[in-house]
Amino acid sequence: MSAEHQVARKIADDGEQYLRLSVGGTEFLLPSGASIAVEPREQLTAETGHRYIVAWRAVLSDRWPVFHLEGDLSTRSERPWAKAVFIDAKPFPVGFTTEDILLLPRDLRVEPFTPLGRLPTAAGPVFSGAVVRGEEVQLLLDPLALAAYLQYLGAQ
Repeated sequence: MSAEHQVARKIADDGEQYLRLSVGGTEFLLPSGASIAVEPREQLTAETGHRYIVAWRAVLSDRWPVFHLEGDLSTRSERPWAKAVFIDAKPFPVGFTTEDILLLPRDLRVEPFTPLGRLPTAAGPVFSGAVVRGEEVQLLLDPLALAAYLQYLGAQ
């Protein structure tokens, strides 16, 4: 069995559940265990002075930033959004906007996927797998790489 098929089997056999997220009109998957919080927009504090951060989540004495993303993971527009999904990162978690979120059943088969070209983050590609059903493809977000990308935006 090839290494790629071994990874596909591990992904399929790990019993992981996935969140299907609508981000800027595009659907992505995220391992459900990677999400440490989901907050409705109304529970967040709006941010108007930062180029990429649109809101903050107050947690004890910390604030976690929320980044507004489009379907191509750029930050170009202010498309309406309903919730923020937070993923763990150091020194603090980071969040991104989503229009909709759904927990999928455990029987989802995720295949390994490595995008071609230059790595977009020091943590590697933002995508680590894909689900293909007919002509429909949903890419699996890599939580560590996505967090690194969001932290990069926050430093801008």
